[in-house]
Amino acid sequence: MPQSKNRFAANAALEVGAKSGMIIVNVVTSNEKGDPTEGATPAVLVIQTGNKTTLDKTMDGKKFAPGNYHMAVVADGKTASVIFKIQ
Repeated sequence: MPQSKNRFAANAALEVGAKSGMIIVNVVTSNEKGDPTEGATPAVLVIQTGNKTTLDKTMDGKKFAPGNYHMAVVADGKTASVIFKIQ
């Protein structure tokens, strides 16, 4: 699973390399290996037009706290996962 060595701001830009009509992004807190935190509720971002958004545009409007996260991106019938950190 790809893991970013960088830390990102809670409102960092996100660009998905897909041309899907709808892109769904699930982000959940995780340990450093990327294993989701037990009982954690994922934040959901939906990109309906284009392929760009920012991490602060979750459906519930909550901001990400500093820590480790696992992101699953679903687009064009495929799923990609990325582990990253919020500073």
